Amino acid sequence: MGRRKIGMELIKNERSRNLTYQKRKKGLERKAEELSILCQVKLCVIIYGDK
Repeated sequence: MGRRKIGMELIKNERSRNLTYQKRKKGLERKAEELSILCQVKLCVIIYGDK
């Protein structure tokens, strides 16, 4: 069973939006680190917010 598709829309509550951004950022950083270790390569990920 796969995950349910989530539509893309702006999260109106700024606090919720920032929390979601931080969670996704942390997850992406972890995945990048895992990929770097598995493939034994240096990896650069550029993440920027709206601020």
